[in-house]
Amino acid sequence: NPALADLLFSAITRNSTTRERLMEYVQQLSVEREQEWEIANREAQRCREVLAKRPPQPPVKRPASAPKPEAPAKKAAPTPEP
Repeated sequence: NPALADLLFSAITRNSTTRERLMEYVQQLSVEREQEWEIANREAQRCREVLAKRPPQPPVKRPASAPKPEAPAKKAAPTPEP
């Protein structure tokens, strides 16, 4: 049927244009995401370098006379009455 063939051909042509636009969009999105990843990676590396150059902090010392806090006592479970 020639009318059906023309209808299918026009649908395929419209679909082809839409598919091309979608492919271009996905490719551009991929490029943008890759650029964002590179920026984030450079920033993370810069932060790691800053942290690596920092002198270590001395450990926190507790006074020897201060006792360590004790854990609260556990309550005994009530026993069932017969």
